[in-house]
Amino acid sequence: PKECPGLRVEDVREDKCVDRRIFGEWKNNDIPALFIWFISSGLAVSAGVGGGGIFVPLGILLLRFSTKASTGLSQASIFGASLAGFILNSRARHPKAPRPLIDFDMALFLAPMEMAGALLGALIQMILPTWLVIIIMSLVLGLTSAKTFARGIRVYQEERQSRTFPTREDGPEVNTRHGVQLCTGDGRPEGFRNEQDVASAQELPPDDAASDSAVVRKQSMDRDARQYPLEKYWKLTIVWATIILLLLLRGGKGTESVIPDAVPYCGWAYWALSAVVMAWLILFGLCMGRSAVMDSAAKATVDYPFVSGDVIWTYPSFIFYSLATFAAGIMAGLLGIGGGMVSTATTATLIVFTSSSAALVFIMAGLVPWDYAVVYFSAAFVGTLVGKTIVDTIVRRRGLTALLILLLAGIIAFAAIMVTVAGLIK
Repeated sequence: PKECPGLRVEDVREDKCVDRRIFGEWKNNDIPALFIWFISSGLAVSAGVGGGGIFVPLGILLLRFSTKASTGLSQASIFGASLAGFILNSRARHPKAPRPLIDFDMALFLAPMEMAGALLGALIQMILPTWLVIIIMSLVLGLTSAKTFARGIRVYQEERQSRTFPTREDGPEVNTRHGVQLCTGDGRPEGFRNEQDVASAQELPPDDAASDSAVVRKQSMDRDARQYPLEKYWKLTIVWATIILLLLLRGGKGTESVIPDAVPYCGWAYWALSAVVMAWLILFGLCMGRSAVMDSAAKATVDYPFVSGDVIWTYPSFIFYSLATFAAGIMAGLLGIGGGMVSTATTATLIVFTSSSAALVFIMAGLVPWDYAVVYFSAAFVGTLVGKTIVDTIVRRRGLTALLILLLAGIIAFAAIMVTVAGLIK
């Protein structure tokens, strides 16, 4: 792309830099795009899919931003949508257990890993040539469209079956792939206790062992039942605030460091701070992951009442999902998607931190004007709130979820084709 310093961005149609500010000379593009942004955010969250597959193509086709600028704007928009989802989800309860809907233990170690990947992906995106980014983006959007379409077909079949046959509760599943264990029908993980745990329990008289287990189990359940576990909120806030502070200290091509004389762009201090950011995130994630594994082991030894879908963390599963989440973060930072194309409570929590840090990297690199980032963040935030509270109710009441998902799949497929064609023409 062209070098467009300051608030000047590239107009992809005319292949030139323009001095562009929100609702100024380009208001005929900005206002319709803002309305579509708002609608898309609401529809995406109601369909249960992420908005990342929509925002990047819209930025290219409607706002005439370059691919890299659209990626950064998409991250700011995803931040708004995921923040709204997090606010709503933080008040919700788990449908099968007396605890919050969000799994904060999972978020505490996966969020830093995904943030680290997103920051690395954003840096890679700035280095790669635009044509390569477009090719990767087209492939990912195509796969996203196919997955969304398959999800729409599956939801349609479920809706049709629910209208034909009475609903029933499916039995819980057990999945030991990559060391992940889901709870069994009686709420106990299979094969989790080791011989040492059993021997320790047998050393006590039966009544004492049962009594101690009951006390520990009750303590764990009471601790997990809290709607707002403040210590976990504080940990997430600390890791996020630390990253934002380090990024502001590091600065970028478009925004100088808060101490520019000490941290010049691309100097040794710049890269040292970049390394510190990555190291801090990875170390924090590893510590929280180890804590999650130990907590799962402790719960398993006292017959904690796990419910269907709960993950029993082991070291193999912790390592696998840490690497998978790191890779998802790279794709999120590289392509402007959310790192999770399906919207769930815990995923939305991860994406709050991932998208906010990645968006800041793009803004500080001078690829996205601040005013556009703030306005479209707000549109996605409000659109998600409306979609989750109003549109979602209407869609589910009338059984339109499958139709909505299929519509979004078609939009993403069309956008993928248009982005590819526009890239080839240019």
